[in-house]
Amino acid sequence: MPTNDLRENVITEIASFTLRKHLKNVLYDQENFYKILESISMNEITNKITFILQNNTLENLPNEILEVIFLFLENDDKSWLNINLCCKRFNEICNAYRYQEIPLTLNNKTFKYIFYQGQPGQYYLTLPKPENNISTYIAPSRMHGKDTDVITKWFKVRIDVNNLKLNTGDYRFTKSKGFSYHHMQTHVAYGSCFGCEAPHVADGHAKCDLTGTPFKFNKNHFGFKHEGYLSNGTWEFKENDQIVDLKGGGYCGWTTSTVAKNEDEAVAGGWFITLDLLLKNVDTASAAATSSSSDETADGKKGCEIY
Repeated sequence: MPTNDLRENVITEIASFTLRKHLKNVLYDQENFYKILESISMNEITNKITFILQNNTLENLPNEILEVIFLFLENDDKSWLNINLCCKRFNEICNAYRYQEIPLTLNNKTFKYIFYQGQPGQYYLTLPKPENNISTYIAPSRMHGKDTDVITKWFKVRIDVNNLKLNTGDYRFTKSKGFSYHHMQTHVAYGSCFGCEAPHVADGHAKCDLTGTPFKFNKNHFGFKHEGYLSNGTWEFKENDQIVDLKGGGYCGWTTSTVAKNEDEAVAGGWFITLDLLLKNVDTASAAATSSSSDETADGKKGCEIY
């Protein structure tokens, strides 16, 4: 059986999620309030946790349950929120699922790199310097009081490990603040910036930083552009194409990947950025990734055992 720590914390959070999932129905169906609550099976929830511990795997669990487990256990900068409340074995099982070694090939040389697994088969590249991975919408002064600046910080970015394309619109591992009525957005796509202050004024800014990984931006497969009404924008690659600084704006305007076909795609994001392997960083970064994964496999609460 799971220990008290696990039952009282992880199971409680999953039970809470299950309750919230039914809450909308409860609000709109008062006559069946108690019947709806009775449909929430605590046995089913505890059985899921027991399954994890007994089988040493998170496979075959619903995606929404996986998301609850991870959101409860960790925050976006990779530190465990409740490590002192979690059992070591549960921690190890979660890490075995989350961190996956994927083989990559460069010039007929194959090496393995550790990616973060979200939903089964969906991988994320951890960005070692999230403070340097920012995308923004800068609210125009005439809209202050209604619009606010939207600033999105990226901790991980979704990657297709088969072709090294990034999904610039997957916000699972981001933190964002602000709201734009112009696009009804609370997040800004990776590698994009927007501004609406005045003609040809590029006050929006963004930065993408892959340093600390073996990847660089592949300028042969994509570029950047500014578009919009009386738009302006710039982009500058640095550090062997591992860093790009962007500016964009206008009346209104934006800077984003050339793969985005229009304003809607610029706002929504998509598989718009392609990476390449940086040969000289391959061995170092692979070793660093392995070390990083080991560092994040915390010991959990001492003496916490599963029977």
